[in-house]
Amino acid sequence: MAKDQRLIRVSLGWVNVFFIKGKKAVIVDTGPPGAGRRVLNALLRHNIKREEVSLIILTHAHFDHFGGAPTLRQALSAPLVVHRADAFYLERGENAPIIPLGLFGKVLIGVFKGWAKKRLAIPCEILIEDRLDLSQFGINAYILPTPGHTEGSISVILSDGEAIIGDLLAPHPIFRWRPNLPLFAQEKGLALESIKMLLSLGINKFYAAHGGPWDREDIERWILK
Repeated sequence: MAKDQRLIRVSLGWVNVFFIKGKKAVIVDTGPPGAGRRVLNALLRHNIKREEVSLIILTHAHFDHFGGAPTLRQALSAPLVVHRADAFYLERGENAPIIPLGLFGKVLIGVFKGWAKKRLAIPCEILIEDRLDLSQFGINAYILPTPGHTEGSISVILSDGEAIIGDLLAPHPIFRWRPNLPLFAQEKGLALESIKMLLSLGINKFYAAHGGPWDREDIERWILK
């Protein structure tokens, strides 16, 4: 991480959101419904003024990532960015498809379907399909599409080989310290290709919304073995 920039992980219990503080500040994901106030309080704890926030990034359109967005949009003047493929669901107040990969995902799918009934229509000011340089928002980083978990999943690539990856990876359902493919994914093959692409870019540290962070060696050992 550049000396004039810092990455802050904010735990909301079972999900993480992230602040990137450079010349300005960017919020990555907003937590589940009702979490917006906690995110605002976390900005205060980390000495980030509301007027410093230049952008809110949603890594994908699932409730545990966009639920706090309505509160943040009211409190902050920052635009919201998401991939065009997932914006369709956000603007309708729906989750992107939640497709279980294995047994644990099938067990939990009922919980997610219950949350899916809490409709939160969220308009998005900036829709991307390719790389987006964040220097215009005061941050030394860029966004890349990393599909697999959802069609429109994106990651934030930071300096010094770090990346915020949303749900591209998740903790193993039993061995929680190990990285694993997420319990839900629209296309497993695409998720693997996205992981390989990030490795090819020299990413050495992977920050996920659940669990982590994991080093490059963890990914190569447990995901690509």
